Order: sequence, then structure tokens, then C-alpha cells
Amino acid sequence: MPFPTYEVGIDWGNDGAFDSFPYTFPINFGYANHDDNVTSDVMRMTFSHGRDSELQRATGGSCEITLNNDSQKYSPANSGSALTGNLVPNRPVRVRATFAAGSVTDEPLWYGFIESIVPHPHHTQHTCVIRCIDGFDYLNRAVVDTELFASDTTGNIIGELLDDAIWSSTLRNLDAGQDTVPLARWHDSKALAAIQTLESTELGFFYIDAQGRAAFEDRHHRLKSPHTASQATLDDTMTTLTYEYNARSVFNNVRASYTEYELQATAELWRLSETPSIPAGETRTWIAEFDDFSTNIVTPVATTDYTANSASGGGGTDMTGDINVTFTPLAQSAELQLENTASVPAFITLLKVRGDAYTKGDVTIREATDSTSQTAYHLRTKSLDGQFLNDIDQAQDYADFVLARFKDPQPEVSMTLTNKDNTLLTEILTRKVSDRITVDNDELAMVNQDFYINKVEHTVLGKEQLHRVVYRLAEVDEEEFWTLDISTLGTATRLAY
Repeated sequence: MPFPTYEVGIDWGNDGAFDSFPYTFPINFGYANHDDNVTSDVMRMTFSHGRDSELQRATGGSCEITLNNDSQKYSPANSGSALTGNLVPNRPVRVRATFAAGSVTDEPLWYGFIESIVPHPHHTQHTCVIRCIDGFDYLNRAVVDTELFASDTTGNIIGELLDDAIWSSTLRNLDAGQDTVPLARWHDSKALAAIQTLESTELGFFYIDAQGRAAFEDRHHRLKSPHTASQATLDDTMTTLTYEYNARSVFNNVRASYTEYELQATAELWRLSETPSIPAGETRTWIAEFDDFSTNIVTPVATTDYTANSASGGGGTDMTGDINVTFTPLAQSAELQLENTASVPAFITLLKVRGDAYTKGDVTIREATDSTSQTAYHLRTKSLDGQFLNDIDQAQDYADFVLARFKDPQPEVSMTLTNKDNTLLTEILTRKVSDRITVDNDELAMVNQDFYINKVEHTVLGKEQLHRVVYRLAEVDEEEFWTLDISTLGTATRLAY
């Protein structure tokens, strides 16, 4: 069977540099050519990313690499290892491949970070398992506290959330988004949860791609080029196919709520309840948290919003002029740094924040139902908390779109390819999440049926020179949705949300 040249690189020095490409996949075990190049020690590896089915969120991508460790190079407790001090979690990991017969060069397959290092001593052979995770883990731990985003698109706001999470600006591939969000804000929230809230409202797809980029596809992404045409045709002489037809993905009662918010006049949002002192020449910081998200937050004004005195009860000398305030307002909080420039302690006798708060108003729910589907598959409800919808009409559009797409069962199809010839190996190395492919399987009466790839799961066995991939597929709707500047509205199309 044909076999490519792989690079399995680990940036042990955490300096952003991997050793030179390409490398030769394991033939002789032992020390790798360079410390960052572990390829010649790899015995097997598995890696994946994507989502299992439509309307589900992506799961964090994973990678597991089994290394030959007879030399104990990958044992953290071995003080004689060339990697001593660098065998630690969170080092970047990269998997790429080159296959000349398929014109594939330096193809990215997976990127992430070490989660754990697990040496396995054995009387015949020592191994070490390197378990890795992608950027979902980082985003799931990063906390964001944002300003108020007004009338911005979902994709742009996701970019702002990535900025707040200090995510690299070079590791992004974001659609602008179809929805314009009227008001959006997050306080003390996990970055991933915030992004996934926008993903649900948009009916989009957020995941970490093979290059380690944060990828956001809006709901029209797959309705546009290059996804309007199949990129490969695979028949039953080339693949193993599993097909399951069930009602798990059926939704025949779709509800979306729209929440109104009312902007109030400028008022006090927060007040310090204590009377703390600041030593001479020192700075103290307070985080003010508001009950409601706010805008037009006023920079604190001396004597109006803050005062200071030499005595705790407000007596003694007025020291307000000795206090320098550094103010950073956000949507539902603000940071106040107060510096005492005097030569004696100062008591903060007043400290408050003013601004215009949005208060929650009426909540209205719109609904779309299909009685035929409910009779066939029982009541199956999907609900959206539409806090980021523009108006009640958009809530209805959302409900109508989801109902039209998911009132009937969707096949769950998995396809397995192995590197038994050059054509299949080229497909294995180059097909990506969201690619459109055609499946032709006589035994299942599937004639040139198109699917999108939702998830990829790779397994590579070095000694056997086997590369296997499993694709989790989503059926392309036979009645395409009409989108502006892309489709012709008519009997073969219906309006997309």
C-alpha cells in the first residue's frame, strides 16, 4: 500500500519553531533526528476534530501518539533525557504529511497541545503515550469580560471574544456571520461558552481546524462555493460505509424567544460600601460589578463619584485631589485603580460608578410546528433562548428554518477509507471538515448522493504502514436553500434564513 512521509513535531522548547520538514515515518526505532522531530519514534497515532452530527456542537479535537521509549527519552523522571525539563504539558504538537504521488505537500492534519505524558515500562518494549488536545481546551478555560457589542455580526463578535481570550490573531478563519446582533455582552464567562452561544443563534459551526485555527462557519457557509460542488466521488469499491436512519435529529416543534431590553436614564450602577484606606504612594484596585449590563458609563468625576479624606469618617483633611483614578469600563463591570499620591494614608469615603443600564423587558416566543412529523415521530422540541435576536420576526424566521431542515429524519452516515491505493490516500490526506463529497453505494441504493464531512477521525499505524480515516457525514439537503447572489429562487429551492 502507498504510504506518505509524515511529520510529527512537538515544540519541546515552546519557542514556536519546529524542526525542518519533511521527516521519514518510523522504520527504525530509536532516537529521533532532532528533539522536535519525534516522527521516527512514532508507533501509532490517532487524531480527530469536528462534530458528530448537524445541530450538535463540535467537541474538542484530540490526538494520541504512541512513541517508542526504549531509550527512556520521553520519561519525565529520567534526568538523563535530552528533553529533561521540557517533558511537560501544553507543548505544541503538529502533524503533517507529504505524498508526492498525490501531489500532496506539507498537508496539515492536526494541531494542538500536550495534555499528558504517560510512559509505559514493559519487559519487552518501553512506550510512551502523548495525549493531546486542541484549542477548545484553552477557550474552555479562558474567562472573558467584555464591553457592550451593539449592532455587530456574529463572526465579528467571535473575533472580539478571541481577542479578549488572548487567542492568536494568526490562528483564525472566521466568516463574518449572517446575523447582526443588537446587543451582546459577557461577564465572567468562559470564552468557549460565549462563542457557542453565538454559534447556536447563528446556526453556524465553530471548531478548531487541522491547522489549529479557530474556524467559524456561518449558516450560509456550505451553501456557497466551493461547497456547492462535490470535491470527490467515492463508491462502494473504495470505502466501508455504515448507515443509520433514526429520529434522533428530528425537530418538529421549534421555539425561539425574543427578549426586549429597555435603556434607562443615567443612574448609579455601583457604590463601594466600605471606607478603605490607601497607604501613601500606593495603588488599590476594585472591580465593580453591575446588576444589569450598561452603556455610556461615566468616567468617575472628583467629588461627584469619589472623595477621599484623611479620617475614616469623612472628617480631617479633604484628600480627593490626591487621588488619581484609572478607569476601565466594560458592559457589566468596571475596573477602578486608585492611586494615593499624598505622603499620608487616604480614606476613600465615596466611590461609585454611573451609567445607562439596560433592563430586561418582555419575553415573546415564536413557534413553528409540523403536525405530520409529530404524528410520525411524536413531539420533538428544540428551543432557542434568543437573547441575541434582533426582533420577533427574526425569531419566527429561525423557527421556520430549523423546522424545514429537521422535521424529517436525517441519515447518520460514517465512511471509512484506507490507503489501499494512491487515489484513496490522496483523499485521506486532503479532505477536510465541511468538504462536499459524493457517495455511490449500490448495496444501500445510494446513487450519487452528496454529503458534507462533519468530522474526521484518523488512525495511523507505522509498522503496518496503514492510514485509516473515518468521516462522519451530513446529508446535503436535496432541496437546496436559496441565498442572495448564489441561487435562483424557484421550485427547486426555498428561502434560507
